[in-house]
Amino acid sequence: MFDFLCNYFGQYNQRTFITFAHIEIFNNRTQFVSLQQKCSEFAVMIKSENEEIYFNRIVKDLLKGTVNEVFYNQQMKFGKYRSSLINHMQKLEHSVKTKVINVASKSGWTFLMHACNESYDDISRFLIKEKACIDAVSSDGQSALKIACNKVQPKIVHLLLRNGANPNACFVDRWTLLTDACFRGNITIVELLLTAGAKVNLANENGDTPLTSSVVFGHLDVMKLLAEKGATLNISDSYGVNPMTAACFYGHIKLVDFLISKGVDINEADAARWTPLMYASLINDEKIIELLIAKGANKSHL
Repeated sequence: MFDFLCNYFGQYNQRTFITFAHIEIFNNRTQFVSLQQKCSEFAVMIKSENEEIYFNRIVKDLLKGTVNEVFYNQQMKFGKYRSSLINHMQKLEHSVKTKVINVASKSGWTFLMHACNESYDDISRFLIKEKACIDAVSSDGQSALKIACNKVQPKIVHLLLRNGANPNACFVDRWTLLTDACFRGNITIVELLLTAGAKVNLANENGDTPLTSSVVFGHLDVMKLLAEKGATLNISDSYGVNPMTAACFYGHIKLVDFLISKGVDINEADAARWTPLMYASLINDEKIIELLIAKGANKSHL
């Protein structure tokens, strides 16, 4: 019965429905006829002549801070809908437009953050072009640039950086964007951040650097790029672990070989007085053990 009533009033009293419907019903049960897309049986089909009123309602909702709800309107997945939304926002008065594009939810999530999170390049580009605040940080430590980096959206990352986003921003987890990208092995994002001025040796409070973070999952391409950009190859974290000992512990022989080729001391112990050979022996990695010994590792460390 509820479905029927929503559909009935939505179809026959459409302007009133658009103006006063609860936001969840408005977002989840409406769809533009002009989209020419499949819809649910009880969807309220919004006529073309009522689309302007529909978008006016959205602007009012945004100004109330309901960013999350507005962004997850079930029509947002359609490119044509997003294009129409952008066109409507472009026509807003400057003062209203500025408020709309920068409004944030109670948790601090902005429209730009949501656009980056859902990989909607069209909306992201529009918001950046309209000078939306790009360095805003939510209560859970997210920013548009951080989200775009994690979602591996190089075009948007480049656009954000070109428009002044801080490549050295550090968040609640104390990781820099570069350290996070190196940990994930996102070489394209690493390149973009370094080109934009990210500090190659910048460590967090635990001493984690981009280089030490690249070791965990054996990202050799990232390590090579960092070395090329001047990363300190024998740097240790707050626990005294250095890239060479970590590479041996995680069993990444290609990283071990690369570090050796760069002149890293294969007999240098960490804060626990463990050497690379000791870690290789601990995990019983015969290939790394053979490599270290062949390159001059002290056999007494076995």
